[in-house]
Amino acid sequence: MERLHEGKRYLFAVRNKDPLGSLEVRFDFPKGERYSKVKVRFEGRTIEPAKAGFEDAFDRPQAARVYEIER
Repeated sequence: MERLHEGKRYLFAVRNKDPLGSLEVRFDFPKGERYSKVKVRFEGRTIEPAKAGFEDAFDRPQAARVYEIER
């Protein structure tokens, strides 16, 4: 799920029940959009995005993340 609020983009992601270990994921930005920082809310970490998106890992089933994406 995705929402725009006060100039920031928020992405809510939940991993499925698959118990096969760590899952590497990639999120692509909308075409033509550029962002400089991705904060992983409630985890105290930041991901440096690439030009077109960012990558992360979900290490357990049903892990949930909230990404705050800034220009």
